[in-house]
Amino acid sequence: MILYTLPNCPACTKAKAALDANGVNYGTHMFASVEDMRVAMRHAGVYPTVPKLEIEGEWLVNSEEIINAASGLRGI
Repeated sequence: MILYTLPNCPACTKAKAALDANGVNYGTHMFASVEDMRVAMRHAGVYPTVPKLEIEGEWLVNSEEIINAASGLRGI
């Protein structure tokens, strides 16, 4: 499970906090720039925004989805 973020992204910080508070084991990938993020997300076939959480090829596509799912992600 990988959380994709950008520096200084308030929504990314909220998503990370929810995952941490629920003890979710995840990796992170912080893009160096918005352009890097846009290229990578388009290549992955998802809308180019962050945060995004990839779980075994499936995507949670915004902080609200990530926060709402966080409690159910322990042990995945």
